[in-house]
This record gives sequence, structure tokens and C-alpha cells, in this order.
Amino acid sequence: MRFLAVFLAALLQLSVAFDDQSVYIHVPTEVTAGTPFQAKLDVEVHNGGTQWSNAFRVYLAASAINKTNPLFFHTDCYLLHEQPLCDESISVADSYVLFKNTSFTVTIPANIGPSGNHYVLKAQILQTDGSYYGTNLESSIFSLSGGTGEWADYQLQGYTLWGDDGIACAGYACARNCSAGHLQSPLIGNPANTTNQVENCINSCSSVSVDFENSTRGGQPTTDLTTPTACPVASNASPTARITGSETSPTATRTRSAAAAGGTSDASPLRTSRSLSYIGFSALAIYLSTT
Repeated sequence: MRFLAVFLAALLQLSVAFDDQSVYIHVPTEVTAGTPFQAKLDVEVHNGGTQWSNAFRVYLAASAINKTNPLFFHTDCYLLHEQPLCDESISVADSYVLFKNTSFTVTIPANIGPSGNHYVLKAQILQTDGSYYGTNLESSIFSLSGGTGEWADYQLQGYTLWGDDGIACAGYACARNCSAGHLQSPLIGNPANTTNQVENCINSCSSVSVDFENSTRGGQPTTDLTTPTACPVASNASPTARITGSETSPTATRTRSAAAAGGTSDASPLRTSRSLSYIGFSALAIYLSTT
């Protein structure tokens, strides 16, 4: 009985963790393809020193498979490439970046996919070498109307193209067509083995530039860490400051802990979701190994 109680408690705790759909990007419940819409970032991201942080990127994540948690969506392409951390609503402290209802506007191309409740926005803070600061940030799942695209076979099987940092959403449909019939292509595995034909096709698409040879991330070039360029100061506004005083977190803000915001700089092209039952059995196995 004690064993069963411990197992159920562990499973319940994991269920709560995986059902916690924290929303850090606020979006409309439905957006129209080809029409600009506004979204807002509202989050405090902790991940140690911020001295190299300089911008954020906004991605679109789509899923042909019905999913109820935005955490299980994986990014396909970017809608906003690099937005400097210079807005007055953004504070960069020594060990965290705070977005206070930071607004931005994006447009989803109609050919990105079909209409329906299949889409999530994600954002990532960037450092000057192209690496990521902290974890990615999710919106809730929203519906797209006016979509004219069709799912590729690899999308219907739950796969995602590698190269999201180098593929603008405006060019994603072209890149998807290049990969048609290449389910076993390293675009969905190891990019080092991608055929030249597929590489050249993808990089011939408008608004697409994927570094297949050297990138250790999602297709973007890897550069050196440098000090971020100072934000411009408007004549009628105070500059966006890098806070160097107290590290006390402001109240009434949502935060991710340093552990939760660990993130990764490595692209993971073959990305699938593990079910809660799998996690529960993993917890059981761990428990058994300690008894």
C-alpha cells in the first residue's frame, strides 16, 4: 500500500508539472493568415549572467497532430528574427531579463499550413554569438484562419524540419517542398548528412539561409561572443538600462527558475513527445531501483 501511495503521488506530481501550461506570450485566440497581429511577452527569465544577451527571436510552431500543451510544439520557422532588448518595457539585470508586456507585431503567411487550432508562438532570448539565454517561451495554442498550406508527410508523422533559426516563415513552404519525400533526410536527424540537392534547394528559397556545414544550432551561423551594442537613447525617453544594483526580483511578475530556464544551444531535429504514462513508469522504475 505504501508503495502504491508513493507511486501515485509521484505520478500526480508529474501530471501537474506537465499540465502546467504557463503562458508567457499573450496572443489572440484566433488570427488571420496574412494579417499582422500584436502579441505581448510577459515573463522574467533567470539564467545567470546576461552580459551577452542582446535580442529576442519569435518563432512559429505548428503541429499536424492534436496536442493540448504548447510545451510539446516544436519551432518550425521564425516570424521575427532579432528584436533588440531596447524597448522601455524590457529590463536587463545582471542575472535575469524582464519583459513587462513587451509588444511586437508578426504576420503568419497563408501557405504555412491549413487553418485550425494547430499553432503556437515561441520566443527565445539570444546572445551575441547566436546562442540562447534561458528556455524558450510559449504562447497558448491558437487557431489560424485563412491557411492555404498542406501538411507534409513528415509533419503528419510528428517530425519537424531542422533549421528553424535560418528559415523565415515567409520561406518555410518552399523549404518544406524541398524536403518532400525525404523523411529519412538528416534535415530530420543529423544535418551533417543532408544531401547537397536538398541543401541547395532549401537555401535557394527566399528568406532562407541555413548553415548546414558549421551550425551547432538551428541552422544559424555560429559566431563569437561580443559585448552587445548599447541601446539608442531617444531625446524624449529614458534609455533601457542594464540594472546593476539590487538583484531583488520585482513583485507581481511570473518567473522561471534558473533550473527551468536552463535551455540548450543544441538543435534537436528528431523531436517527439513522451507521454505521461511513460514518465509515470519512469518514476516507478526509479522508485523500485531505490527500494
